[in-house]
Amino acid sequence: MELNKQNVRKICGIIAFAVLLFLAVQNISYLPRVINWISNILSPLFIGAVIAFILNIPAKSIQQHLFTKPWKQNNSFRIKAGRGLSILLTYLLVIGIFIALGFIVVPELVRSISQFVASIPDSLQQLENFLKEQGGKIPQLDNFINNLDDYLAKFSDTFIDWLNKTYGDIINTTIRLSANVINSLTNLFIGLVFATYIMARKEKLGQQVRSLCYAYLPEKRVDRFFEIVKLSGNTFGSFITSQVTEAIILGFLTFVTNTILQFPYALTISVVIAVLALVPIFGAIIGAAVGFVLILTQDPLKAIAFLIVNMVVQQIENNLIYPRTVGKSVGLPAMWVLAATVIGGAVWGVFGMLFMIPAFSVLYTLLGRKVQQKLTKRKIPHYKVKD
Repeated sequence: MELNKQNVRKICGIIAFAVLLFLAVQNISYLPRVINWISNILSPLFIGAVIAFILNIPAKSIQQHLFTKPWKQNNSFRIKAGRGLSILLTYLLVIGIFIALGFIVVPELVRSISQFVASIPDSLQQLENFLKEQGGKIPQLDNFINNLDDYLAKFSDTFIDWLNKTYGDIINTTIRLSANVINSLTNLFIGLVFATYIMARKEKLGQQVRSLCYAYLPEKRVDRFFEIVKLSGNTFGSFITSQVTEAIILGFLTFVTNTILQFPYALTISVVIAVLALVPIFGAIIGAAVGFVLILTQDPLKAIAFLIVNMVVQQIENNLIYPRTVGKSVGLPAMWVLAATVIGGAVWGVFGMLFMIPAFSVLYTLLGRKVQQKLTKRKIPHYKVKD
């Protein structure tokens, strides 16, 4: 091998990589700490990137409809002003949604919890009367009722002792939780600032990333990389839009059925279910449980009826509307939508459910293209791959 400058650089690079790999293997026990340290540093930026990706969908639509189409001639000032106003309107829209949800849901939840707590003494009294009525028929039950006060006293003493012993742990846990909340709010604020910069300068940032990649990496690989990035961005954007649409549809169906059947808290329960339905498939189940508890404070029979009706509505939405609408928007068959939801939830919980469907769609599309290329290259007739 000729020792020119290019070969010397390659040799030095290989030696440096080997040294770093050796040091990494020797200090493998510190790897989790390093990863955690890096993730803590980059988490505000990651949060900002995610927020920018999500909010860019309505911001882009607002800019196109309000600040681009009305003007026949575009200039830099109008584009910049339209971009800034679009971002501002998007933030105001999001804040307005959260405020509206707070005014609709929170007062009803507080009132329901207060009514439930107020009904506890009457419920306990009814339970005690029922037990006393049955006590004469069952001797063991009569003995339990006679000693019920002693049992409650022992339980109260045990609970107080436990509180005294764990008082310090509770304080430490509260301090840690407060610190985590403050840290999360700080990361969220930094993320929002970072997201604003990304949305405001997205074309410039895209140009810089492309220039950097094309300057140091092979052109074909960069072309392939940005092709996958574009496909992923379109797929994830379509998924978010369709997921919000499905949540609105489910909330509307719930409101219509609850109103027709005159269930209590029709609007509140519909809003709760619509918000939780943003989590694919399983979020609506949690919303139904919340609705059941709310109605239970008013009428137990109507609460049971609500569960039955809501189960029917969710079955229609989950098996007919959701897979077809979401699957169609991301280019994924209904069967794989359900499979992606189950696998994502099992691996990463709620985040996995949200991430896995569009990720499955990207892999499904890329694999389909690759398979088609292979079939064409091998000259496999179409009739051999069709039923």
